[in-house]
Amino acid sequence: MLTAVVIALSALIQLVAAFQPLDFLVANVLPDDAFYYFEIARNIVAGHGSSFDGVNLTNGYHPLWLILNLPAFAWFDGHLLPIQFLLLISIGLNVLTAVFCLKFSHA
Repeated sequence: MLTAVVIALSALIQLVAAFQPLDFLVANVLPDDAFYYFEIARNIVAGHGSSFDGVNLTNGYHPLWLILNLPAFAWFDGHLLPIQFLLLISIGLNVLTAVFCLKFSHA
C-alpha cells in the first residue's frame, strides 16, 4: 500500500513539473541532451531526415526514444506542447517501470 502511495505521489509531482512554463522546464526539468532528440524529431517530421541541423545526417541517438518523440512534433505545434506531451509519456513509462519492478521485488 505504501509503495502505491509513493508511486502515485511521484507521478503527481512529475505532472505538476510537466505543466510549468517552458523556461522552468529548460532550467530545472529537462536534461540538455533532450533537445538533441527534439531537434532530430522536428527535422524528421519536417521531411529533412534524421538530422540535427537539417543538413547532415545522424544516427547518434536511441531509436526507440526518438520514435516516441516523433508523434509529439507531428501532432503539436510550438515548443511547449510537444515537450509536455513527451513528459506525460515519460511519466507513464516511469509509473510502468515502478510497477514492473515492484512485481519482481515481491516474487
